Amino acid sequence: HRTKLVLTEHGLATPPHELVREHQPVTLTPPVVIKPIAEGSSIDLSICKDDGQVDAARTALHVRYPELLIEQYIEGMELTVGILCEPDGPRVLPLVQIISATEFYDYQAKYERQDTRYICNPDLPQILIDRMNQMALNAHKVMGCRHLSRVDFMVDRQLQPWILEINTLPGLTSHSLIPMAAAAAGMSLSDLVDRLVSLAWDGWQASNVAPVST
Repeated sequence: HRTKLVLTEHGLATPPHELVREHQPVTLTPPVVIKPIAEGSSIDLSICKDDGQVDAARTALHVRYPELLIEQYIEGMELTVGILCEPDGPRVLPLVQIISATEFYDYQAKYERQDTRYICNPDLPQILIDRMNQMALNAHKVMGCRHLSRVDFMVDRQLQPWILEINTLPGLTSHSLIPMAAAAAGMSLSDLVDRLVSLAWDGWQASNVAPVST
């Protein structure tokens, strides 16, 4: 939620949203996405297309989560942009489009199913690619990220990109998106890991400089 506030403050489009506790009304009009404010991997995420589904999802989720994030549902393409830091500054990795065989890119589609499709460097208008790359870079900077991040987008039918979230510890599994993007940029997984270790080591050295003897 605080990330979305920062994005909005800096003019970076993110779907309209609100926080609700158990007895507070939802003011956004369905379809909406309901999600915990401190979970990941689409755990306990619900897409609700009418008020009845909203009420049912809230009844189930409020048992475990006192506060929920309600977000306007964006219909369209799901894409992600990775940011990897280099000595001369953050570098944008190739876009990856996610095409899930399920209703949405849920936990099973991310980690267990084998029918999720991933397209690196999808055939999209260059103006859209440039805009998403710049939005991802801006999000990385305004959130104070370092070394690595991954910015997830929905692109609606009018080709408007909306930032869903920024991942500051993106996965490095066989199904993960950053390794795919790095491979599309000619970087192996071992090269990527080596780069991250070097960044961490350089950062540690810079913050732990021994005092000069007098």
